[in-house]
Amino acid sequence: MDCASSNLSSSASSIIFFSNVFSSSLTNSVFAIGAVAIQGAVNSLGAETIIAQGATRKLAMFAYLPSVSIANTVATFAAQNYGAKKPGRIRLGVQASWKMNIVISVVLGAVILFLGKQSTALFLENPSAEVTNAAYRYLLFAAVPGILNGMMCIYQQTIRGVGKATQAVIGGFMQLGAKVLLA
Repeated sequence: MDCASSNLSSSASSIIFFSNVFSSSLTNSVFAIGAVAIQGAVNSLGAETIIAQGATRKLAMFAYLPSVSIANTVATFAAQNYGAKKPGRIRLGVQASWKMNIVISVVLGAVILFLGKQSTALFLENPSAEVTNAAYRYLLFAAVPGILNGMMCIYQQTIRGVGKATQAVIGGFMQLGAKVLLA
């Protein structure tokens, strides 16, 4: 390989790398904007709801983190197999990831359904019944639908992994729109 083709390959790799970095950063910014929009909606509902949402946001993150971790792993897996020209392996990896996400989300959703009210006590001192009930409702709304959130994360990261960063960002904006509408 001569120097000219080596530099061209290096330049193309740099462009792809920075495109993925930019799209990932933009997607994270979209999620932050969604959190601010939700917080704005919550702030209008009174002190008890604000307290409940603040405490249960930590619990909801426990439900989201496994799905996000699976999705991040899929991005790397998809990128490696895309580069190796093995699209069949990407499909199998996505299917296996969806199955893991479903199992983990169902288990965590069941834990939240059955222990949600008690688990809010971990983050609140002597909560009133109103705060406990508001926290439980928030948990049901935010954490139980983890299956859908996980599948969307897996899909977006797979798209990003195969170099289609723009589509992943569009998916992030669609999620933001859904969050704002539901807030």
